[in-house]
Amino acid sequence: MSREGTSAQQGTVPTLKILAVASAGCRTLVLSGELDLSSTDEFEVMVRQVFDPDTELLKIDLRRLTFMDCAGLHVLVGASELCARNGCEFEVTAGPAAERVLEVSGLGGAPWLQGSAEAVG
Repeated sequence: MSREGTSAQQGTVPTLKILAVASAGCRTLVLSGELDLSSTDEFEVMVRQVFDPDTELLKIDLRRLTFMDCAGLHVLVGASELCARNGCEFEVTAGPAAERVLEVSGLGGAPWLQGSAEAVG
């Protein structure tokens, strides 16, 4: 299963693109573009849409982001809590744009966080 979504304020060019991929208990969201206050609603909706009772692992790939602010952190923490409540593993692969915000926020050492150099594939 693969699904794409885009987010934009009315009348502007989309700033975030989300590719959703599902396979055998794993749900992956690959984000590209900008994850900020104007696009977090779409990201949060996609997290809830791909998550189901059979989800064993939720992966969020942020390596293709060009910008991320603290609003994106809020959705990541919410996704982490959703997984914890449902016994699902959670993994985030960060790229340069996300790593800086995660470090400044104190989430740079979160157990679910992988740096882009640690990611496979």
